[in-house]
Amino acid sequence: MPNEKEEFKKVANNSYKKFSNAKSLWKWGIGGAITIAAAGILIPLAVKNSSDNPSGDLNNIAVADSLIKDDVKIQAQHFLLNSKNDTVLETKDGIVFALSKESFVDENGKPAEGGIDVVVKEAMSAEAIMTSGLSTTSNGELLETGGMFYISAYANGKELKINPNKPVHAQVPTDEIKPGMMLFSGEKLPNGQINWVNPIELEKYLVPVDITSLNFYPPNYENKLSELGYGEKGKKWKDSLYFSFTETPEVVAPEKQASLDDLVGFLGSGPTEKKMKVQKKFINPIKIKTIWNAKFNNTLLATKEFEERLKVIFSTCDNSLLELYINNIEKNMYEIDDMAFAKSGNAKFKEFAERKDGKVKVNEAFAKNLSKYYEQQSKKNQEAITALRDKFYKKQNELNQQFKKAQNDHAKKEVEIASNNFAKEYEKNKTEVYKQLGFKEGPVYKATITSIGWNNIDKYVMDATVSRTTTKITYNGKTATITYKPFGVEVADKASYDRIYAYLLADGLYSFQRMNEQEAGFTEKLNGFFTYRLVIVGYKGEQAYLFQQDALSKDGGKIIADMKTVNADELKSALQQNNKMSNDVIEDLHFEKIKVENDKRVNENMKMEELRENLWPVIAPCDLETAAPAVKADSIAQ
Repeated sequence: MPNEKEEFKKVANNSYKKFSNAKSLWKWGIGGAITIAAAGILIPLAVKNSSDNPSGDLNNIAVADSLIKDDVKIQAQHFLLNSKNDTVLETKDGIVFALSKESFVDENGKPAEGGIDVVVKEAMSAEAIMTSGLSTTSNGELLETGGMFYISAYANGKELKINPNKPVHAQVPTDEIKPGMMLFSGEKLPNGQINWVNPIELEKYLVPVDITSLNFYPPNYENKLSELGYGEKGKKWKDSLYFSFTETPEVVAPEKQASLDDLVGFLGSGPTEKKMKVQKKFINPIKIKTIWNAKFNNTLLATKEFEERLKVIFSTCDNSLLELYINNIEKNMYEIDDMAFAKSGNAKFKEFAERKDGKVKVNEAFAKNLSKYYEQQSKKNQEAITALRDKFYKKQNELNQQFKKAQNDHAKKEVEIASNNFAKEYEKNKTEVYKQLGFKEGPVYKATITSIGWNNIDKYVMDATVSRTTTKITYNGKTATITYKPFGVEVADKASYDRIYAYLLADGLYSFQRMNEQEAGFTEKLNGFFTYRLVIVGYKGEQAYLFQQDALSKDGGKIIADMKTVNADELKSALQQNNKMSNDVIEDLHFEKIKVENDKRVNENMKMEELRENLWPVIAPCDLETAAPAVKADSIAQ
């Protein structure tokens, strides 16, 4: 009866995992149940070696009424029940019986009252069957048994019968679901042997689990992530990445990039101008996102059987096959399998159909409401993704433009500083050279030409300033010298700093000079006409480090910088000893921070794009011609 079967489904619902793959024991904690020794009737689960047997399985079994007395030497299990309550029993070998309070009736057909003694014997292994002397034949034909069990009940010293309107339901564990399995009743022969007769097709009601415990990712998705070094990421992260591959309605919109708020900003969900002109063929993740939630608990979608079929659906890349199962949740699974086979011709669906997997009982109105929910929610999810993708693109483009402006402004500032510093250094060099040569009126274009070419004093000064090379200039028996001495700074454990910068602040120059970075430190050439101050600023994360030294030796040389931690105020105070140059240093450090943050954003985006490209063959196994959907390069980075 449908109502009773539904009752069994409900009581067994939370224990499905124990039966889904292998024999296992449940711990039901049945109040008042005790186990003692007794006798009963034997019913095997078996299959004929014949091709015309209907198929079935061992998940839900309606046990027939008692036919014979039992004298099989198998340890009996007793369960004492209260007739006022519905009860679930679990045997030692893992058979689960679901009994209504009206499942047992007396000789007059009235529900038994008071205490009921339920007796169970079981022979679930070949060894148990043989050692018990049980046979596995039906009218002389050998059966392949899936296990045998016996059940009877007693009240007030009399044997009870099973109420045909409130039958006992049994769920039997197995290592493997085999097609063609049937339920036989035992018939005692005069020689004491049991002949198995009256085969009936096994029912299989699917038992749902928490749908979020199922794996709805494409096959090998998690394996590929592990291969690429992302195996330790949590489910939320994996969900986010997978759902980010969702198609958008605007298939030819090249500049759209996607990221849901719950997709942690993953890139590359929209098509590119070059790679996407037509709809890609793969299971749209938005459909998976819509059904992979608690709304679809207690439906056939929330079963291990559907999880198994979904893997095949992914391999077909056919969204219409997925929707067959979504839109027909009130049907038997095998009926939908037949529909999928007829539509696709995929032999795997035929194999599924032959297993005769049943249904999860759902109210027709509930099924219709879920179908409507799926349509509406899919649309909402799609609209949300599209809107959030637009938002993400807009944000990325804004960040790109902001960085471009900061970069351009900084480049202009760098040119200004370099140009003005060079001009001032050149003028200083020229002034000092003229003084050394005896020109009291200052730097003018005066020189004795002794050979053809540019031999004037200013040219020598210019060459020395450009090359930053010590140069001697002789005129009228006098010699002027421009001195540039190599200077180096070694920073202990320099590689440990996330970023580090060295500045020279020279009296008389327009602004700072950035020292050239080397593996272990920094280098530059010091002009003997200037007095230099050295400032080194480093960062480990947000922690700032500082080294300063005033009045560097004009002879250059090498020093060791002992960096000290400073807070933001201490750093600002230290840098502001020379207002103009210090402000320029502060601005330079600020830009470098912006650059580091932008580079991090760009690198993360590019890294994610690379990951998506590697995952694409898993997401779209049928797409052999195009690469993974991705944004144009300038949408990712500038």
